[in-house]
Amino acid sequence: MKYRLLSGKHHTPEGVFLPGDTVELTEQEYQAFKNKFVPLADSDRPVVIPPDPKLVLVQAVATGKMTAEDALRQLVGTPAPFDVAGSNVETVLAAVETGKISAEDALKQEQARPNPRKKLVEALAALEPA
Repeated sequence: MKYRLLSGKHHTPEGVFLPGDTVELTEQEYQAFKNKFVPLADSDRPVVIPPDPKLVLVQAVATGKMTAEDALRQLVGTPAPFDVAGSNVETVLAAVETGKISAEDALKQEQARPNPRKKLVEALAALEPA
């Protein structure tokens, strides 16, 4: 069966294949390297092409759903810092809801303060998985 090499991937069994190249593979070869390839359309099954994570980030920045700084952090795997102590309770809870910080991390930061806010500690403790 024929497969297409995904964006951002390289494969070199008998030569160098670049993203977008079409390659003929056995089922065993495909199973061993399926994170690199997508099957080309057969008449009996549709092809689902996973989105390129980098393209998804670019689109999020272009549409204003994410800042360029946050996209860059995701690309390099650096978590975005969030200042729990400098934010009000509503802002911290909104940051947890949008994924800017986990409830667990926010709770740790709040409990490390000299005078933790009781309302925030209770709200974050209720959000933490049991």
